[in-house]
Amino acid sequence: MFGVYDYSFQWEDERISLGVGRRGALHVYHRRSQSGSVEKIIRGENGNIILNPVEPLNLPKEITKYLEFHFKPVVLQSESEVTVYLTFPIEIGVFLQDGVNYTAVDIFSFSPQKYSLYGTSNRGVITRHVETEVFDRVPQVDDPLATGVMELTLKNSSRT
Repeated sequence: MFGVYDYSFQWEDERISLGVGRRGALHVYHRRSQSGSVEKIIRGENGNIILNPVEPLNLPKEITKYLEFHFKPVVLQSESEVTVYLTFPIEIGVFLQDGVNYTAVDIFSFSPQKYSLYGTSNRGVITRHVETEVFDRVPQVDDPLATGVMELTLKNSSRT
């Protein structure tokens, strides 16, 4: 699904149908799924449609810019580092590319959103809550349209 397409783009599976069709001189983007339907008019002739995974910070609306990952503690020797991999829910962005400009047309997700408060109730921040495992190599994901993989380098620079 991810990639660069022209305005004749159509994609469908058991969860979703999306694409761009013509309506006279206009192009119409559509998305239909169990969560509802979206339709937007695209004006322009020479653009591309780009489908790309994006950080899970946009739905149901832009509530926060913070991700909060929860995983089992990783204990490092002093003055050492390790690279690990985490899985996390993704959102899918649909963008219109016109030359060097990009415009968001739609963002959707197959993953439920979960939020938490980091800090106290009067001074904390709302975060997108993610429960994950720690992997020593890039893990296989069951659904690449719902789950992404992040590389994380942990460093312990303390001297004991």
